[in-house]
Amino acid sequence: SIFWDERCRITTHCNNDFFTADIKYAGSKKTLYQSDDSKGLVVLIHGLESNSNSSLSTDMANAYVNEGYDTVCLNFRGCCGVPNDTLGGYHLGFTDDLIQFLTIL
Repeated sequence: SIFWDERCRITTHCNNDFFTADIKYAGSKKTLYQSDDSKGLVVLIHGLESNSNSSLSTDMANAYVNEGYDTVCLNFRGCCGVPNDTLGGYHLGFTDDLIQFLTIL
């Protein structure tokens, strides 16, 4: 994506699938999820049948970055533009990927 600075592919706990996280830094990259002088990290979750490239996701990320916050938008399984490795996908009640991401921060 042209908007996002970086995309990370995250292997699921079961090692059979993946999801991605797109990152927009508020300053110069310091670590994977942090830039210099950042006020913190905002984690965005896209809506059903959406992804990090939706106008809502990029507009929200841009607003946070302009206020000095690094921003990451999770692309749940099957939403990053690349087919997943298993048949399972995300649904309204599926929170495994979000929980896994929050634990690695």
